[in-house]
Amino acid sequence: MTLPDGSHVVLPSSSRIQIGRLRTTLLTGAVDRQFDLKQGEVTTDVTPFKNPRDSFRISTPSVVAGVRGTRFRVNYLAAQNATTVEVLAGKIGVDGAANGEVNHASAPQPVQDGAQTLVLAGYGNLTHTGEAAGASVQLLEPPEIVDPGKLQRAPEVAFDLKPVDGASAYRTEIATDTGFLDMLRDQRTTGLHAAFDNIPEGNYFVRVSATDAHGIDGLPQVFTFSRHLDTTNAAATPIEGNGYAFRWHVDGEANGARYRFILSSHADLSEPLIDLLDVAGGEMSVAHLTPGKYYWTIVVDTFENGRLLSIPSEIRSFTQTR
Repeated sequence: MTLPDGSHVVLPSSSRIQIGRLRTTLLTGAVDRQFDLKQGEVTTDVTPFKNPRDSFRISTPSVVAGVRGTRFRVNYLAAQNATTVEVLAGKIGVDGAANGEVNHASAPQPVQDGAQTLVLAGYGNLTHTGEAAGASVQLLEPPEIVDPGKLQRAPEVAFDLKPVDGASAYRTEIATDTGFLDMLRDQRTTGLHAAFDNIPEGNYFVRVSATDAHGIDGLPQVFTFSRHLDTTNAAATPIEGNGYAFRWHVDGEANGARYRFILSSHADLSEPLIDLLDVAGGEMSVAHLTPGKYYWTIVVDTFENGRLLSIPSEIRSFTQTR
């Protein structure tokens, strides 16, 4: 949801929010906005206030979080009856909610005698319902992705993460924009591998973060990636002269596509025996191969938006026995 001042409120899947209040006081011009998070998580990017009387609050059964121009996340953990807050920019004040029930008619009140916790950028906290706001803890550093720029051509879009000290889980999100307003996927894993199916071809952004033992998500890191499915149908058949005939066809190939043929005795195609560009006709033969195991692939080169796009197909293998 985009508000008139440019602030954003973003709900991931399995989240539910109620608009508690959206109003302007005519006498002072102050804008009052309150959102009551019933389930799941909300991410906000709040435009700095122009009027000192403006307010922006996110409430859950556990906390009331008030901000003055910042970017932060609030996640209500129903199973733990607690709420996590993570501040990515600016700062917020967090009060523990006393009544444990959020509704627009009776907003949660702060816990009596409970000191407000000021949470700065790069920090978060965990607050249990009915208790004072939890102490601030530093957010975990973001994980790195192994080979983030690789072309995603397999049936599943997959990412392998590097471990982060103190992490008990990891979060991987995919969106079409850098602000992650148009989010496509959101996955939490306890391991370092995240995979997504049914991702159409195109260019995307992936955001990764580490989660600590309290369930607080750490700092995020964003990478770009491209998605192009491998649609190459290829086969190799023996021919006379201790050789093989290689044939391939690419479904839905673009006009002007060029093919590169690589043959190697190494599984990673290093030190290729043959590396030919601009192979025409979808077929070629290689003779007089010595006994051993060979690996080969076809790379489809096309131009997209003025740049060369190389899409390698699956690496196939065969064994020459004589």
